[in-house]
Amino acid sequence: MSSHHSNESAGESINSLLKKLAQDFQALSYRQMQHETLLEERDTQFALIQDEFKMVKERDDYTKSKKSSHASSSRGNDSFTEQSLRINEYYQPPPRRA
Repeated sequence: MSSHHSNESAGESINSLLKKLAQDFQALSYRQMQHETLLEERDTQFALIQDEFKMVKERDDYTKSKKSSHASSSRGNDSFTEQSLRINEYYQPPPRRA
């Protein structure tokens, strides 16, 4: 009888180990799915940033080519920032209301 009882406890032990393995496998599968989703989102963001960078570079190249072809004044090579600063020198905010 004692061997029958030990076989039952060994079987129960194996069953509990199999259940634990199944739970661990489910948890790992879920975590993998989360990581894959996160990677896909990051890939999408990276592609959008690359596209935006490409557009900015093309716009910058276009602006540079326009400036070089339309150099009408001696100050024609000023950067956009310097031109903005000159415009801001003339800006005066409206007076405050009393």
